[in-house]
Formats: sequence, C-alpha cells, structure tokens
Amino acid sequence: VEYTGDHIAVQERAEKELERKKARLERSEFVRSLREEFTDAPKEIVGEQRSQRAEKAMRVMSERQEFEEDTMTRLRVKKADEKSMKQSLRSARSSSGGAVSMHEATADFDHIARSEAGKGGKGKGGKGKRKGGGGVLQEYHEAKRMVKETRAKVSDAMNSAPGKRKSGGGGNKFAKKSKH
Repeated sequence: VEYTGDHIAVQERAEKELERKKARLERSEFVRSLREEFTDAPKEIVGEQRSQRAEKAMRVMSERQEFEEDTMTRLRVKKADEKSMKQSLRSARSSSGGAVSMHEATADFDHIARSEAGKGGKGKGGKGKRKGGGGVLQEYHEAKRMVKETRAKVSDAMNSAPGKRKSGGGGNKFAKKSKH
C-alpha cells in the first residue's frame, strides 16, 4: 500500500518553492525594468538606487527588528552575517546617485553568459542547489514545472491508490452489519 502523504509533502514543498521564486522574480531588476518600460506608470526617479544585495540586507534587518519587537526577544547575529550586512549597506551608500559598481554593470552579461554555457553560478564551490544559469526567470519556470509534475503525481497516487473504493463506504469488512 502506497503512502500518499509523502507525495502531498513534496507537492507542498514545490508550491512553497514556487512562491519564493515568484517573489524573487517580482523583486528582480529585470521585472522592474519591464514594468517601467511597458506600463503607463510614470518613471520613478529615485535619489538612491540600491543593489539587490543591499535591498536584501535592509529587508532582513527590518524583518529581524520586527520579529524582535513582536516577541520581545533579541536574536543572536553571527559576526560573519553582521559583517556582510554592513558591507552591503556600505556599498549601497557608495553606489547611490546613479554611480554603478562594475559588478552591477556587468551582472546582466554574467547571467547571459551562464545561461549560454549551461553551467551554474561560480563553478566549483558555487551554491549547492542551483543547476544551470539563466537567472531568476529560468528558476521561476523550473519551479512552476516542478509544481505541475508533483500535482500530477499526487492526483495519480490518489486516484490509483490500492484499496480505494470509488463508491464511498468503507469500514471493516469483518464487522457485523447492524439493521436500522
């Protein structure tokens, strides 16, 4: 007898991953530039442009502060995390006002090159789960495909589970039947 709870857990994980990828796609510079170009909304001129890394650092700091205030507790922060957060914020301040770092200026070309080569981020020692390049949009499409596959597997497992009765009913076949 196949236990379908595993399939449901896999489906839930795939759907959560899809939500994360969707949120990441919506926050990406790629989608921002498309929105700016193709919508009727006026172009926003911002005095301070932040990199994605700096925005993430600000978001993590605000989430941590909100959690600490809600729970009335302090969270420990590792020295390495604190150092990287400070570095991100410092780089955001130094690259504001239209000046862009060399890394940010060539980020799009890096994504294109990785997707053309079909290799992941940094080669040896890169991030663990990432397979293939292509950026945020490709990751979103991959997550969407995984959700579709897991939904199909769950529905197949639920429909073809051995011992499942189509007409409903159930109970123990050895129990005595009572008359009403």
